Amino acid sequence: MALQWADFPSGQKGLYGVDEDYMLNGVYAQASQVVLEVDPDPTQTGTVIKAQGGTGYGALRYILSSAQGTVGVAQRVWKAALPSVSTQHGTYASFRNASNEIIVRIVDSTTGQLRILDKDDVELGVTATPVLVTNAWNHVEIKIVRGSPGGESCEIRVNGSVKFTSSTLSFSYNGQNVAQVSIGASNAGPGDWRKDYIIWDGSGSDFN
Repeated sequence: MALQWADFPSGQKGLYGVDEDYMLNGVYAQASQVVLEVDPDPTQTGTVIKAQGGTGYGALRYILSSAQGTVGVAQRVWKAALPSVSTQHGTYASFRNASNEIIVRIVDSTTGQLRILDKDDVELGVTATPVLVTNAWNHVEIKIVRGSPGGESCEIRVNGSVKFTSSTLSFSYNGQNVAQVSIGASNAGPGDWRKDYIIWDGSGSDFN
C-alpha cells in the first residue's frame, strides 16, 4: 500500500481550527454538511468531524493522486444512534470514478450492520451480524480491489476483526479505477462523528 491521506488524528486540534471552509483550500474537493466539533467521547480531547444528515447527501470527498484498482479507507466512527430507516444511513466509504460516479459504497443499516451497495443501491453483500456499537468509537477499515465482473473484492474489518470478505462481487462502471473517495451522511439521518481518517491505495508494496 501507499498512504494517500491522513486527517483528524485522535487528540489533536486538527488542521482547520473551527472553520470547515478551510477544508476546501486545496485539500478536499467537497465538504458539504460536515462541521468541526470537539470529540463526543467525554474521555477524549481533540477536534473531529461530524457528518450531518440533512435534506440531501453530506460528503467529505477526496481526490486521489492517481486512479487505482486497490483502495482502502480506515476511520473511527461514533454514532449516538443507528438510523431509523435504511435511507438515513451513514456512508463509510464511497469509492468513485474520475467523473464522481459511484463504483461501490459501504453504508450502515438500522441494525448496525454494514452493507455493500452498487451505484443503483443494489445490495452486493452485508456483514453477517451487527458490527457497530453506539456511543463508542468503532474502528472501521474497508478495502476494495477492482477486477472483472464477478471477480471484484471487498473486505471490511471492525475493531480489527474481519466482518465481511468476498472476491466474487460485481461493482459498477466496469474497467474504471477508483479516482475519488468520500464519506458522509444522508437524508436527515442522525449523523455521526469521524476521526483517524486514512486513505491508502495499491501503488506501494506494504500491507496490500
